[in-house]
Amino acid sequence: MTLGRKGHRFLPDPGERPLHQKHFTQSNTKVKLHYQRKKGVLTHISERSMMRKAGCSGGLGYIGKDVGAMVKKDIDWGNLGFAYMPTDKRFVANYKDGAWDEGMLSDDPMISMSECACVLQYAQTCFEGIKAYTTEDGRIVTFRPDLNAKRMADSARRLQMPVFPEERFVEAVVETVKANAAYVPPYGSGATLYIRPFMFGIDAIIGVKPATEYQ
Repeated sequence: MTLGRKGHRFLPDPGERPLHQKHFTQSNTKVKLHYQRKKGVLTHISERSMMRKAGCSGGLGYIGKDVGAMVKKDIDWGNLGFAYMPTDKRFVANYKDGAWDEGMLSDDPMISMSECACVLQYAQTCFEGIKAYTTEDGRIVTFRPDLNAKRMADSARRLQMPVFPEERFVEAVVETVKANAAYVPPYGSGATLYIRPFMFGIDAIIGVKPATEYQ
C-alpha cells in the first residue's frame, strides 16, 4: 500500500466528521502493521472501560496515549469540511517483480505515473476508509482496522490485484497515524482524522489485462 508514490497509499484527511460517535472508518497510505508488542503500537484491545469512553462496543485499534499527547496543529477543528488536507506523512508501498517492498513513510504528496498506467486506462484500483480519533483520556484509537485490511484484501482478489498482507496493512495504518498524530482532532471537537488506504495498477498497460506493478 502507498501514500504518495507508486504502490499502495494511505492519505489522511483531518476534515472527516463521523455521522455518529459510534461510527469510525479508514484512510489511504502505505502502511506497515503489527499487533500488540510495544507501548504506543496499534493493537486490538477489548478493555471495556476504553470502549465506554470511546462510545463504541466493538474492537478498537490503539495507537497510543503518548502519541495523543503531541501538540496539535493550529486548525479550526470545529469548522472542518470533508475535503482533502495534506498531512506531514503518508505510507507508500510498491509491488514489482511479484512482491511488495517494505514500504516507507513519505513527505511527498505527489504520484508520478505513465499516461498509460492501468489505473487510468482500465480503472484497476480499490480503497478503504478508516478514522482515527482521540478518546477522553487522551488515547488515539481506530475502530477495527483488521476488518478494513480484510475488505481491502477481498477487493484486491476480485480485481486480480496482489493482496497487501493484512498484518502489514494494520502496521501501516498505525505508523501513518502515529506520524500524523498532530492532525488527529482533540477529544470533544466532533472531528476525526480520515485515512484512505488505496491501491492501483501503475505500469503502462494498453491491452485488456491486469497491471503487473502496483502502488
